[in-house]
Amino acid sequence: MRRLGISSKLILLTLTVWALLAVPGALLELAIGLSRQYDAMLQTRQQVRTRMESVLNEMLWNMDVPAMRSFMASELLREDVVAVQVSDAFSHRDLFCLRRMDDGTVADGVLPTLAGELIQEDIVIRRQRGDTLQAIGSVAVIFDAGPGNRVLMRGLAVDIGGSLVVITLLCIVLVVVLDRNLVKPIELIRRRMDLARKMDETPAASPLPGAAFVELKMMASDLEHMLAELGGASVALAERERLYRALFDGGVDAVLVLDGTRIREANQRADTLFGVAAGGLTGRELPSLALDRQPDGQPSARTLANRLQSADGSLFPWRAQRPDGTLIDVEIALGRVAMSGSTVVLASLRDVTERNQLESQLRQVQKMETIGQLAGGVAHDFNNVLLAIMGSAELLARQAGQDVRSRQHAESILSASQRAASLVRQLLAFSRKQGVGSTPLDLHLVLRETAGLLARTIVDQRIRVDLQLDSALVTVFGDSAMLQHALLNLGVNARDAMPGGGSVTYATRLRKLDEAAGAACTPAMPAGDYIEVAVSDTGTGMSDEVRRRCFEAFFTTKESGKGTGLGLTAVAKTITDHHGCIQVDSTLGKGTTFRLLLPVTAQPASKPTPYDIPVTSGSGRILVVDDDDLIRRVSCQLLDSLGYAVVEAGDGAAGVAAWFEHGPFDLMLLDMEMPNMRGVECLRAILARDPQAKAVLCSGFSRDGDANQLRADGFRGFINKPYRLKELAETVATVLAGGRCFADGSDLHRSGG
Repeated sequence: MRRLGISSKLILLTLTVWALLAVPGALLELAIGLSRQYDAMLQTRQQVRTRMESVLNEMLWNMDVPAMRSFMASELLREDVVAVQVSDAFSHRDLFCLRRMDDGTVADGVLPTLAGELIQEDIVIRRQRGDTLQAIGSVAVIFDAGPGNRVLMRGLAVDIGGSLVVITLLCIVLVVVLDRNLVKPIELIRRRMDLARKMDETPAASPLPGAAFVELKMMASDLEHMLAELGGASVALAERERLYRALFDGGVDAVLVLDGTRIREANQRADTLFGVAAGGLTGRELPSLALDRQPDGQPSARTLANRLQSADGSLFPWRAQRPDGTLIDVEIALGRVAMSGSTVVLASLRDVTERNQLESQLRQVQKMETIGQLAGGVAHDFNNVLLAIMGSAELLARQAGQDVRSRQHAESILSASQRAASLVRQLLAFSRKQGVGSTPLDLHLVLRETAGLLARTIVDQRIRVDLQLDSALVTVFGDSAMLQHALLNLGVNARDAMPGGGSVTYATRLRKLDEAAGAACTPAMPAGDYIEVAVSDTGTGMSDEVRRRCFEAFFTTKESGKGTGLGLTAVAKTITDHHGCIQVDSTLGKGTTFRLLLPVTAQPASKPTPYDIPVTSGSGRILVVDDDDLIRRVSCQLLDSLGYAVVEAGDGAAGVAAWFEHGPFDLMLLDMEMPNMRGVECLRAILARDPQAKAVLCSGFSRDGDANQLRADGFRGFINKPYRLKELAETVATVLAGGRCFADGSDLHRSGG
């Protein structure tokens, strides 16, 4: 009966646990599912709103109803969208309404009445006009929450059913385990107690044995009770010890127990943090684990003593040192606790070395980004100045006639300006505002110039620069300034690796890569002909670890202040941008070789534009629109020297007015970034009323589009600032003849200065 009673209570307890777990669990599943469905509906509506606001803006402004109908029909393919209606804010009328029919097709109709699970979302389409944001139309979208709710209900049924099954199985297992490990031992103890009672009721044969038997029985009972209590206390103590050790050793922080500044006990994390064997910290003084002074200049012992006086749990930074000399940054929190009748200090230490390094790298990245932005802005303005200088120099050269000295001076100005333009291209590439050029280059010529420049910058006469140019094909597509900068960077690194002197060698050879060899490169290269440029030195070489990490950003083996760790990263980026790859071979004490693989072509390299090349004159009326007075004036003078009649405008709005007030014009030369109205907006305004208008974009760098986008915007050609008179003449003549001219801007974007 007692066994049955305990079992009944056990079953009742299990059922109670089951109810406490199952019912709240089912309600929780239901609440989570409903919340998830609501969030999904909100997300869907926000996605539809964002997509329609971005896509319909231009369509609605241009009243492109077919495009809007096509776009809206695609939206109705979504299961949760039932109908859409587009309205025009100017005419206050509905343009069209599309509904998804029962058979899944899309047809014209009217918005359904909101009932049941139908929800309406009204989206206002706005467009920037001047300084204000004006509503140009609206879209009404009817959503059907039914499919999502049905999917939710099916999912909840499966989840709740599964949870109930799991909880039931756990309860059954609990009953079995408790019956085996709790109920049966209790019944065994009860049977022994019943036996003891029966022994007490047995009449004694004689007083002495009976008394002795009772006395022994009582002593045995007391002893058993005492042993049981001691066993329970021992088990509890062992459990508490295991819990303490798990908490002490299993935390994420290193923990020290300090008696003053002496380490009384340390957990495993502390041993790992300081790089010592288990128990190696016990008995040591904490100040001995740091340099004499902290980074702020304060003595380490004094800093620790001041913190120990308060021990208020606040964090403070501290730089420690491992036995191997490695410095580690930690954050320490000190707190007082009572232990074994005395008060000790519990120190929690967290390793923040990696975090501090990442913060330092982030600051460096932000600094480089700021420098890049500054470089881009300076380069853009400098481009405009160069255009004025080069244009004026070409005009001087044309007007000099037979005056040789004047022509020589003009040619010197042009030569210096072109070198400055090359520097500007590097600055624009550094600031990520211009892509890599795609000009056929004689790589051997670039290498000769690089070797000459490196030889002039090396002051150590013990270092020799050699060339071994053996490649049969030498032409690659790219930017000569960027390639020269990368090759020079490798040469400077080679020089730094030879403090005792040696040689730097630039060598080339032609290599054919098959598919397997190309796939082994990083990044993978297609099979074909490549020119290999090997930059070798006889310096100290690199270890395997340094060789593996040499292209990582901010990784450097140079002393602090002598290297940023960005040089080889920039070299690898340049080679990758030129559709090539870079490999490195190095052995300690035996030098290093960097191998650059660049796609080679049989096409001849382009030659510099001669200063006295004849240009083709023309006729026609051209409108020059540029907000920079100097650029506008020089551009007009260049066009005037070619025989064109020129009218100028100082910004986009003035350009639109001039086109219709002083027209007709045969062509418009248009800057992109101008106050009040950008170049593309100026062209759109003119094309809206004069679809035959022709325009050429003049830009110094790019940001948000490519040549295809320029064509889509209506431009007939592109010319990159600063440009030569020949480029201007050819571009203008080509566009006036009905052609398109994007040769210099095929890899550039549509906006610029």
